Amino acid sequence: MRTILVVADGSEHAMRAAKFAADLADDLKHPITVVIACSVPAPGAWQLLPYQNAAELEKQFNEAGNRIVEPLVALMKEARIAHGVHLGKDSPAECIARLVKEQRCDAVVIGAHDTSRARELILGSVVNTVCHLVDVPVIVVK
Repeated sequence: MRTILVVADGSEHAMRAAKFAADLADDLKHPITVVIACSVPAPGAWQLLPYQNAAELEKQFNEAGNRIVEPLVALMKEARIAHGVHLGKDSPAECIARLVKEQRCDAVVIGAHDTSRARELILGSVVNTVCHLVDVPVIVVK
């Protein structure tokens, strides 16, 4: 295993998943790259009003994404694990699946969220969708 994709969403679940991935990378004792994926939610129409151009909107998008991944990046730096950051604009599951292919990831580590069964039935689960979209092992951390 050489590349692990860790999903970042700003939650404590994601932080636990990142810690697990860092420990796994350390245990493997050979070079590994952790790709931190973050799908930043698109702003609503009311949020677009103050922006005059696409460059300003892109800047705000990148700033929001960097705030989300910042704790995970700090964790990887502290553990001295090579890592990269990729911010996606598509849905979280699609972003993860695309990055798995693009980065040739060997595994995905994702935090499990406590969601109600009704919400999961209506909206679906990112974890479940990722499991169906990728052809690599998916490690779900509670």
